[in-house]
Amino acid sequence: MVSVATLMLEVSLTRVFSVSQWYHFAFMVVSLALFGFGASGSFLYLLPSLLEKDLKKTLSHLSFLFSFTTLVTFAITNKIPFDPFRAAFDPLQLIYPAIYYALLSIPFFFSGLIMAVTFTKKAENVGKIYSSSLLGSGVGSVLPLVLSPLGGTKLIIISCLIGAIAAVLFVSSLNRIFFLISWIIVIIAISSQPFLQINISPYKSLKAALRYPEAKILYTEWNAFSRVDVVNSSYVRYAPGLSYSYTKPLPPQLGITIDGGGLDVITKYNESSLEFLDYLTTAVPYRMKKHPKVLILGAGGGLEVLNALYHNASSVTAVEFNPIIVRIVKDDFPDFSGGIYEKVKVEVDYSRSFVKKDEKNYDVIQLSLKHGAVLSSTGVYALTEDYIFTVEAFEDYLQRLSNEGVLSITRWVRPPPRETPRIVSIAISALKQEGVEDPKRHIVVIRSWGTITTLIKKEPFLPSEISAVKEFCKEKKFDIVYAQGIGPAEINIYNRFPEPYYHQVVSGILNGEVGEDYLFDISPSSDDKPFFFHFFKLRKIIPTYRSMGEKWQPFIEGGYLVWLVFVQALFLSFIFILLPVRYYKKVRREQWRLLLYFFCLGIGFMFIEIAFIQKFILFLGHPVYSVAIVLFSMLIFSGIGSLLSERLKAEKENFRCILIFLAFGVIVYTIGLPLLFKNLLVGGIIGRAILSLIIIAPIAFLMGIPFPLGIKLANTADPDIIPWAWAANGCSSVLGSILAVMLAMPMGFSSILIIASVVYVLGLSTLILK
Repeated sequence: MVSVATLMLEVSLTRVFSVSQWYHFAFMVVSLALFGFGASGSFLYLLPSLLEKDLKKTLSHLSFLFSFTTLVTFAITNKIPFDPFRAAFDPLQLIYPAIYYALLSIPFFFSGLIMAVTFTKKAENVGKIYSSSLLGSGVGSVLPLVLSPLGGTKLIIISCLIGAIAAVLFVSSLNRIFFLISWIIVIIAISSQPFLQINISPYKSLKAALRYPEAKILYTEWNAFSRVDVVNSSYVRYAPGLSYSYTKPLPPQLGITIDGGGLDVITKYNESSLEFLDYLTTAVPYRMKKHPKVLILGAGGGLEVLNALYHNASSVTAVEFNPIIVRIVKDDFPDFSGGIYEKVKVEVDYSRSFVKKDEKNYDVIQLSLKHGAVLSSTGVYALTEDYIFTVEAFEDYLQRLSNEGVLSITRWVRPPPRETPRIVSIAISALKQEGVEDPKRHIVVIRSWGTITTLIKKEPFLPSEISAVKEFCKEKKFDIVYAQGIGPAEINIYNRFPEPYYHQVVSGILNGEVGEDYLFDISPSSDDKPFFFHFFKLRKIIPTYRSMGEKWQPFIEGGYLVWLVFVQALFLSFIFILLPVRYYKKVRREQWRLLLYFFCLGIGFMFIEIAFIQKFILFLGHPVYSVAIVLFSMLIFSGIGSLLSERLKAEKENFRCILIFLAFGVIVYTIGLPLLFKNLLVGGIIGRAILSLIIIAPIAFLMGIPFPLGIKLANTADPDIIPWAWAANGCSSVLGSILAVMLAMPMGFSSILIIASVVYVLGLSTLILK
């Protein structure tokens, strides 16, 4: 029950942070949870008197403290006025993250202490105990998905209740049971109080919209990966990159926000007021194609669906992953939307998965602005594993195009240029994979003041198509960034930069003149390194800082917050691992070996877990599904492995066999997973989830054995070292969860699996080599 509550709290906090702040702050939750675990081991080692008390009473008290601090620390942190955008001139804002970290790690500290006390006092039964912990964690990882409609705050309350129930189960005294039941009643009574409602950042779209007069929320719903709000506000005026030559009013719109941000809209359907759609850069494909068959990836509230219908598409297929948004447009606001989702074919699916299994060809494929910087298992924009923008994805899109079809990708104009140059680099690689020798003739790029649209074809653009693009841009006051044969007089005319920056970079890439020396990393992202939004180069931080107007905020979006978290975790890990040395006067070589063994287990386990989560995203169709199914599989089957470890003795031969099989198995998975996914990326989510369980089971089973086997060895050699070993394992898990993603950005997730194999071998060598 304690493990169920702990994992449920961890997952729930990531969702709450995603709504209240930004996705990159959700990334800290994994770190602070494991940090609490590491601190608990060192604490128990330095205060062993806790082990002398009655075990059941101690565990009951600690469970109550877990429950109590879960509620109290969340309530306090929810009221802290943290505003990262004010940090440049308000030094107090730099202190708030540390307060967040310290407070929210307290429940995990008590949870970790429960585990450490039990492992130490009941080391002879560590297989069963560790198995119970892993099985409970597996349940706790999926409960937030099952109960997701209740919302983030309610899930935290439920984890608090489960912790209180665990406290009851540990005792038999009627007085204590009465007290704990009273606490449960208190939790239920205050669960709906305003002070527990999520405090959303004032810079998010939802809060900004609600500041306008008469603004109100019309609808709110949660699911496993998002909170969706529909808001009626005069703030909502959404026509991305609308030409300044359009002077008429926009039709009424309702705002749709995802996790309080990511504004999308439902546009009121009225044929007489949809002319503005022809003044968006996304309308350019319809100038080249008459009555096309259209595929829209990331349909959202339906703006691009309206665009296709307005331009007389012969058929429209709209793919949207979030079923809440589809239901809102189709069922909840049909009169306002004009029932547009009844006029087209709607598929609720992940864009990449749909394209992979679809067999139709389309004249126009639109990748909407809705794609990009979505929720992930890591929580940082630059660390977002976006499989929509990879070389392999573009190959899939090109295969779904008709012979003269056009792939249209629209992004925001955000100088200095980085997103569109990377899209062009990806397109070049994908076209070459398709046998295209001269990609320059297959790419056209145009922009407005706010959006930039890249057009890609399997066949070279015809002169008539380029003429249509030029005429469209002249008529709508858009600028041509690149097209075969354009001259200097045809660029940077209407929406002027001091220099034609986008043209210089895009043409430079296509002509082989821009590469490693460019300020940003614009190399093609792949399925193994799917970090499309990671542009910053460490060696060019200073010139990048200057190019960003000497503002540090873009570096948080760019992923550099992970370095801060890693350095912080590394510092704390040294404290928790080395602090006991001061009190442990004679640290023998065997004890250092054991500590290094448990340290390697933590690194290896987290490297495999993080790499598997990323690799299964494409197979399962969404980061949330991947996190839930991979965590559930690994924890459940590791728990079974731990349970069966009861039959094994802590002998060198057993360590050698288990760790060699594990290291070799990781290499097999590294080679085999891409081949399996290539041939099995079909069928529904249930079938793929079952296949995932079967695929993960063998390696997860082996991963559950080394830890309890090591505890047995420690109990024989020196029982006092067990809490210290628990601290080392917890600290290395913190470092492993962060380091895996940091290394994956330059090296790829396949390399992370190979490193995990090496780390397990290193752990083995600490025990069997003299």
